[in-house]
Amino acid sequence: MDDPREDAPTDPYRTRGAFALSAFRRERASGGRFAWAALLATCVAVCVAPMGCGSSEEHAVAPERTQGSLPARTVRALQACAEEGTGRLRRQAYEIGFKVELTDDRVQAVAPKGPRLDDAGLERCMMNALRTMADAGFSTDRTELVSYGGHLPARGVLANVTVLPEIVKLAEVVVAGPGGVTIVVVVVVVVIAAVVLSEDKPQEEVVEAIKRWPRKVLEKCQPRFDECLGNQYQPDWNQEMFGEKKDCRSCFDECKKDKGQWPNYKCPPPGWKPN
Repeated sequence: MDDPREDAPTDPYRTRGAFALSAFRRERASGGRFAWAALLATCVAVCVAPMGCGSSEEHAVAPERTQGSLPARTVRALQACAEEGTGRLRRQAYEIGFKVELTDDRVQAVAPKGPRLDDAGLERCMMNALRTMADAGFSTDRTELVSYGGHLPARGVLANVTVLPEIVKLAEVVVAGPGGVTIVVVVVVVVIAAVVLSEDKPQEEVVEAIKRWPRKVLEKCQPRFDECLGNQYQPDWNQEMFGEKKDCRSCFDECKKDKGQWPNYKCPPPGWKPN
């Protein structure tokens, strides 16, 4: 099995991509630069919100990491997408950005940010390549996260939970398809950890709570996701709002973000109806 921490990819994509990147930047100059500030602001705004009505206004953010690199396996998957899909594009050079949320060493969500491609199928292929990405060392050591978090005032069950996002900026990757079409792929990884802080718990128990939290969410969401895949057609009463088929992947992602609450209104289980 490939080691997800293998050396950062350089050949052949960066070698043949150097010329493509300079050509792309000449074309991009007329259309404005990629909105990095907006992307990073969105990441932080989404990730540092306190959890629960009783939670503290305080939050902690782990220090921003310097640039890293995508795992070589992921770059190969992106290159395969380019070789299969760039023939459907209308221009010779593109840039696309993605935000990847990583929790408990697993990719939880992938979303495009900024400029888009002409072809939705190629975008989906690239998003799927990023969804299967291994951690590759992006996650901060959990004992460090505890030290960053400090203690929050006790105000109910969720009062002692803080979200610790860390933004990891990755080096640009250039992939190319037939006919010299090139795509600059920009990825920002947002590493998120939920830390349960309590005055009466030793630090080892806090670290164990961090490890258990995402798995508990997945244990709640995964059975509903499997059930949805086995029954993908919307009931008649829900088709006007959400179409003929359920978007099971979207509902699965929403369930994980909502800490295990499946969106019945969007992907109703068999026999379920709103009150």
